[in-house]
Amino acid sequence: MDIAFAEHLDLMDLHGRAAVASLGVLGPTDTLPPHAVPAHAATREHWATLEVWAWSLEHPGQHWSERAEPAPPVDHAAVVAAVADELTRLEELLLAVGPDAAIDYFGRPGTTAQVARLLAHEAVGVAHAASLAAGRAAPALHPDAAADGIDRALDHWAEPDADVAWQPRPAVLRTTDAGQAWAVAYGVDRRGVLGAVRAAELDEPAIVVQGPATSLLWWLHDHEVGDEVSVLGDRDQVRLLRQSLDHELEPASRRRGWWRG
Repeated sequence: MDIAFAEHLDLMDLHGRAAVASLGVLGPTDTLPPHAVPAHAATREHWATLEVWAWSLEHPGQHWSERAEPAPPVDHAAVVAAVADELTRLEELLLAVGPDAAIDYFGRPGTTAQVARLLAHEAVGVAHAASLAAGRAAPALHPDAAADGIDRALDHWAEPDADVAWQPRPAVLRTTDAGQAWAVAYGVDRRGVLGAVRAAELDEPAIVVQGPATSLLWWLHDHEVGDEVSVLGDRDQVRLLRQSLDHELEPASRRRGWWRG
């Protein structure tokens, strides 16, 4: 699962342009899966992500919070056009600096290779959701690239110090085509509201989630994948895992008490 800097740039370009094409045919109130986010709001959030990283690349040594807050484009078509412009800007900047330039990466020292990886999978995710909403086909994703997306997401989401009731046995996410597996510890806070995940040892798992890497990636992001991904484990543990991954769930069924007949 060694995706090179140039490959991340290719992913960002291919999927980023596909996202622009699909977002452009959607109306501002059309919604994107998996959580029915309005297209205009999703496009503005995507633009904001691209814009702040482009600014950071243009201002090495400065923190993004030092920049003047830009005024976002107002109407949906203008935001879509701004996304396309930011993609071009980012590609040029990343090609110019290469993979090894130092940059602040979420409050810790990072490199431009990490930024390229982040933006590649940002583009992949937006293209998938927007293409589904628009009834278009997103670009195909190689299993190795999908596995790279799983690895990046789990690392990005990890909260090893979260105050949750960590479950004693991990979940294992396993690809059936990319030769990759991840052990994930998971838990939910005392109120049963906020969850967290972190890396774990590949011990005896409580849950095994497996399927083709691309389908597993979309399952991880809470998209509908049908029977392409199998989830084996106790139902309550599976629910806890999905809560920990911030999936949207139906309310838990309440067991009938003896007094209710």
